[in-house]
Amino acid sequence: MKRNPHYFIFFVFLMMFIWTVAVIHIEVDRQFYNRTLLQLMAYALLFACFLASIGTAFYLLVIRNSAEKKVVPPTTDIFDSMAALEKTRGNKTIAEEMVALLVGTLPDDMENLLKSFQNEDFEAMQGVTHRIIGALQFSAAPALQKATEELHGCLVSRQYDLVPERTLSLTQEVDNFLNWLTINQAPFDA
Repeated sequence: MKRNPHYFIFFVFLMMFIWTVAVIHIEVDRQFYNRTLLQLMAYALLFACFLASIGTAFYLLVIRNSAEKKVVPPTTDIFDSMAALEKTRGNKTIAEEMVALLVGTLPDDMENLLKSFQNEDFEAMQGVTHRIIGALQFSAAPALQKATEELHGCLVSRQYDLVPERTLSLTQEVDNFLNWLTINQAPFDA
């Protein structure tokens, strides 16, 4: 059976309460009892409270802090696992599924995007970038999202002279993202 550390803290406060009551009792009834016996009892309680306080301080400063150190998943411009978990309200399973969906659809989307680029079909490119932006909503990949939004913005505003540069940038970010995930196969486990 695992012991709950809160019982230890409760015990410390109980000891402090008993010590306080004993001191008050000694001060009030000092003249009626044997002074040396009461002083010995008060010193014993004081020593017990002192030990309990030292134990509590040790527990709070050393044991609890070392046990509660949380491992923070990696955060980069390529992928921010903490932001992905925040977007799924801390649900690691959903976050992993969303990344898997993105990874599953991204190669086909990029193939379609590059074919549309070669054919100068900017309307189709706009549709593909829109789909990628939607897929990125629950997968925190800041650099990939920025590159996709920049290309999408050029397509929407019909700044076709910027499309080749933005397409190259998006292709590089997709490669960076997929390579990063290949190296970090479990991005939510540190």
